[in-house]
Formats: sequence, structure tokens, C-alpha cells
Amino acid sequence: MLIIPAIDLKKDKIVRLYKGKFEKTTFYEIEPEELVRDFITKGTKRLHIVLLSGAKDGIIGKKEMKILEKIIKIRNSYGRESCKIQLGGGIRRYREIEDLIEKGVDYIILGTALLIPFVLESGYSLGDIKLFYQKVGKFFDKDK
Repeated sequence: MLIIPAIDLKKDKIVRLYKGKFEKTTFYEIEPEELVRDFITKGTKRLHIVLLSGAKDGIIGKKEMKILEKIIKIRNSYGRESCKIQLGGGIRRYREIEDLIEKGVDYIILGTALLIPFVLESGYSLGDIKLFYQKVGKFFDKDK
């Protein structure tokens, strides 16, 4: 079994959303870098990081990117293989994925971003997207 701790970042702070609501946010005093060190020294093999401003606005903020880079640097100080980093939130373009992987992110989490821009940039057509939804029993462009 693999337990994956999650860190939700809003700008440069660790937060918890109440029932996923951005307006009901609890901020934690611990610095992200300190928490990452603690997780890694306790044997964490993978970290799940969500950039909440990116998830909400579709753009990864400068503060979030700066913290992410610090997290990667800390992880790398223990060896890149010591702990994998998976990241979600605000990733909307293939070029962003390439940049994040170059920076040291190991896994990319795509949610609703997968629907149109990324898929079309990757060479898929709108028909491909609709076919996928049909195969999984969902409707792409209808309320059913």
C-alpha cells in the first residue's frame, strides 16, 4: 500500500478547503518547505500537491510556482528518487506540462483541464473527446 500525503497550496501557504469551497479556507502555520522535509524524512515516497489558485483561476500563480520550485529543490536534496512529486491545479497546456516535468515534477494530475485545450493541443479532435465520453457512458454536450 502507498499512502500519499496531500498538500494544498494557496499562494505560498498550506491550506484546507472546507468541502472544496474556496471562500471557506483554513490556513496552517507550518511552512510548505518544513512540511515537505518532515514527510520525506519520515519515508514518504510520493507527495500530492495541488496549486489551488491555479485550480480556481486556470493560471499557476508566481508565489505557488516559487514554492513548488523550493519543494522540488528540497526533494532533490534527498535525491530525486527519494520522493516523487505529483502536481495538479491550473495545468491547462501541454507546454506547461513540459515545463513542470523539466523543473522536476514526476506526475501531472489533470482534471477538468483535460476537456478541451490540452486534448486539442495534443492532437485529438472534438470527435475523439465525444467518443471518449460515449465509451464511459457520459454525455459531452448534453445535460443527462
